[in-house]
Amino acid sequence: MKKKNWTNWMIVGIFVGIILICVILMSKNKHMVYQEVKTAYASTKEEQQSFEIWTIEGNMERVMEEVIPNYKKAYPQVRFKIKAFKKDIYDEMILNAARTNSLPDMFYSWGNERLSELVALDVVMDLTDIVLLHQQRQMYEGALESYTVDEKIYGLPAFGWNSILYCNTELFTSCNIEPPTTYEAFIEAIKGFKKQGVTPILISGNEAEMASLCFMELALNYVPIQILDDLRDNPKYFGVEGFGKTTQRFKEIVDLEPWQVGFENDTSMDAINAFIKGEGAMLFSGSWASRNIDDIIHSLVKGKVKAISFPRKTQSNMENGQVGLAGYADGFVLNKHTSLEGINEKILFIQMMKEISDSAVIHKGMGIPVYRDQSLEGTKYGLLKQCQSIFLMENYGQAYDYILDSEGMKVYHEALLELLKRQVDSQGFIKKLIKNE
Repeated sequence: MKKKNWTNWMIVGIFVGIILICVILMSKNKHMVYQEVKTAYASTKEEQQSFEIWTIEGNMERVMEEVIPNYKKAYPQVRFKIKAFKKDIYDEMILNAARTNSLPDMFYSWGNERLSELVALDVVMDLTDIVLLHQQRQMYEGALESYTVDEKIYGLPAFGWNSILYCNTELFTSCNIEPPTTYEAFIEAIKGFKKQGVTPILISGNEAEMASLCFMELALNYVPIQILDDLRDNPKYFGVEGFGKTTQRFKEIVDLEPWQVGFENDTSMDAINAFIKGEGAMLFSGSWASRNIDDIIHSLVKGKVKAISFPRKTQSNMENGQVGLAGYADGFVLNKHTSLEGINEKILFIQMMKEISDSAVIHKGMGIPVYRDQSLEGTKYGLLKQCQSIFLMENYGQAYDYILDSEGMKVYHEALLELLKRQVDSQGFIKKLIKNE
């Protein structure tokens, strides 16, 4: 009987031992599988390439957030990273990054002279061959001008813009004033609104953008197109007679004091927000403001605004059919030193830029179409469509903000704000610009 019990215990012991061995082997195998998966994942992360994009905060940041996820799926071996920065510091930050070899792979650029500075630093990629082969015929005439330096193409625009005078038709009707079509009518409209206690024009005194549009539109009456191009190389051309007459006309408007109370401290966005609340009859801005004015939720003037070109004194001295200020200055460029293994970064760039432009123009209403297949028909951006119809985009003059180099632009903006706030007279304004020579 005892022998039988001992035998049973041996059998049970052997059975338990077998089970323990199986458990140990299974655990070891599971650990090996885990290690293999972990190693494979780590290997994938190490092999993943990085592609960093810099842009500015706001609408373009949202465009990038909408577009980039598609490329993350299409290129799983690439880790796309977006960084957004405030507009007022971005330009100087880019130049500093260029000088210290710390630029990202792709970054927002305003083209023209600012792009020329980057080209001189040899940090942006020449895209001429790929753009001419795949994109040029699809784009509107003039769309590549801002991104062309010495006949080479260094980037692509996301949208176009033009200078606009927005008129609150409800206020014009209630005050029995017609939207002006001539400079003289514009001056009379200002006087008429002031008599009736309505703010004639909303403007920014904290930023020079709006004042600059007004000044440049006035200059189209008096300054030959060739001289505008010469400003790029030498600010002494601000001393020609035409700019003297332009400054006198601008001072004439300033002396009427047509702006809102506290305009000195208002930003461009402050002025736009006041306009969409119905607080002024007119607004100097660009086509980009149409999106805010047409905002169905926040705008009180949606459907009550007419977009018109600046009411200049005469059209007789317009050359080459030029009728206003416009351009395609907002876009992106590639870092000359970016490289993706197994991927043609130039092809990636032009594909991405088409989607960025489609999103900015058609889905976000940020600006005027760049590509011929982009249409505002059927979109909710009716006022932007008005802006587009004002004049042909191939007939335009570029803004000084883009033509001048960084230092020249700074001097021009500072002097213009002083003129706007009546801190300097006409002669003092011109002297400040010429002194920058």
